[in-house]
Amino acid sequence: MQQNSLNDFDIHDWQEKSTFENNSAIQSSQLCLECGMCCTGLIFSHVSISHNAFSRLPTANVKTVDDTIKMSFPCSFFKEGCCSVYEVRPKKCQSYSCYLLENLIKGEVSFSNASKTINIAKSQALWLLTNIPSILNIPKKNSPNLRDELYFAYKKFIVRLDKFNTLLQRIYLITNKGKDV
Repeated sequence: MQQNSLNDFDIHDWQEKSTFENNSAIQSSQLCLECGMCCTGLIFSHVSISHNAFSRLPTANVKTVDDTIKMSFPCSFFKEGCCSVYEVRPKKCQSYSCYLLENLIKGEVSFSNASKTINIAKSQALWLLTNIPSILNIPKKNSPNLRDELYFAYKKFIVRLDKFNTLLQRIYLITNKGKDV
């Protein structure tokens, strides 16, 4: 009986694509585990969940606003870099994929570059969380949420910019008093 070599079998495009998709699925899982920023509160302050999801996760840190259940981040189920309720996590958590993850799956970015991007983003987020309170002279929170911190910083900046603009207008009016301007 003659033994066939691997070269004797046709490999179809769909088989190569399937192998690529399986590899990217494995890499996407690794990337999510390495990142976790969507669960830690660095990107989102909350996710709206269904009543059904809340019934499966009654210990979730939630707020109800106008009959909408909002699960707050950092997620209380995100432990040691993993989702501790992965099998029953809310649909929005199941369906979410960030831009970087989508590009990894499409093969538009390598796992190595995606991983580097995550490490840079994490270090920049940590720098912001560490330094925003001292820059703006505000108390540091125990559970940082970058989005909320940046929004607060923006609002405080706008208030200061308005005060500065008012001051400049007064100075302009004083220095040009009696002049035809």
